[in-house]
Amino acid sequence: EDGAPGWSPVTPLDANYNPPGAYMNDHRFTGMAGFDRKAGSALWSTMGSVSQSRQSLFRGFLQVPVDDAEAGENSHGLQEKINLTDVYVDSHFSWKLRHGVTFLAGADYLHGTGSARGADFDYFVHLNGTFEEPVPKPDQLDVTIEDHRDFIGPYASVEWQPADRLRFDAGIRLNVTHESRENADPGAGTQSEGDQTNTRSSGNLGAIFTAWQH
Repeated sequence: EDGAPGWSPVTPLDANYNPPGAYMNDHRFTGMAGFDRKAGSALWSTMGSVSQSRQSLFRGFLQVPVDDAEAGENSHGLQEKINLTDVYVDSHFSWKLRHGVTFLAGADYLHGTGSARGADFDYFVHLNGTFEEPVPKPDQLDVTIEDHRDFIGPYASVEWQPADRLRFDAGIRLNVTHESRENADPGAGTQSEGDQTNTRSSGNLGAIFTAWQH
């Protein structure tokens, strides 16, 4: 009223514009394991994990202004299947040295794989959420994406604690990353692929002083 913004009177609050039979299913799995053991004068620590998610969906959204929504195809739908897998491993050795010094050296590795298949479509739904005819699903999921990523990095760090209230830390790491990707959309007549590898080094230096504790 009086030009104030509010809910549109032509779209009921509980209207569902998804195509009949719409769904969004998400399944996830994660597992991890590790160990710590003595290796000479060092403590050897290793851990690994694997995670996987599988998502499938069939849904849609209104795409045109409500003033024109009762004419022609007014909604856009999507059907997709997306799979993601991650594998991570870290292994390092640590040594307790004299004068409050701890030295650590190791490496970690992360592998990620992703694949997606999908298709889109247009359909008509009345603004009250009713359908005059069934909405057909796409015949095939022909838009595809394949992506593979690898991250690996050896690292080393040292910690020196000359007093209970003072600690110094320093570390260095080499980061190596590689990614390859393929995209295909037969409907649009496009296809692309590529890969890249990057190598960077990084480091850190810090100090912690505890001024007061209780």
